[in-house]
Amino acid sequence: MNDVASFIEETFPNLVTITSVGELSKVDQGVEMMDAANLAISILAVGIGAIGVMNTMVMSVFERTREIGILRAVGWSGARVLRMIIIESLALCLVAAGFGAALGVAASRAVLFVPAIRSLLEPVYGGYLHPRPCGCHRRGSRWRRLPGLPGRAAHPHGGSPL
Repeated sequence: MNDVASFIEETFPNLVTITSVGELSKVDQGVEMMDAANLAISILAVGIGAIGVMNTMVMSVFERTREIGILRAVGWSGARVLRMIIIESLALCLVAAGFGAALGVAASRAVLFVPAIRSLLEPVYGGYLHPRPCGCHRRGSRWRRLPGLPGRAAHPHGGSPL
């Protein structure tokens, strides 16, 4: 394949050959433009999401000033009220992230029902979301570190390794 590609490029110097999909970005500026647009849209979506969560939490605090005042009157400290609000916002973010991830996977699967797109795209869901974020796994009755990661023989988060 490479011999044919080099023969074509030598015979016709104004042509560029592509022998693999990875080389397409060398000649197609559209791919680079799409990558840049994808990055820009992703950053914009994260920014809008962050502003939405901030707005929701600010409105929650403004609407609940009486409730917060009653909690302070019955003895809650300011730190405890703040912790309650932060836990509520984290729960809201986790639920929204779960729904967003599920919706994204469903949308990418739905797009594949279009025959013209199915031939161009194939979503790859990597192993970056897996149940072992701490780098450990369980074998038998002992926790073991995965190869190449520093740490103790026991579970890295302390406590009993069940």
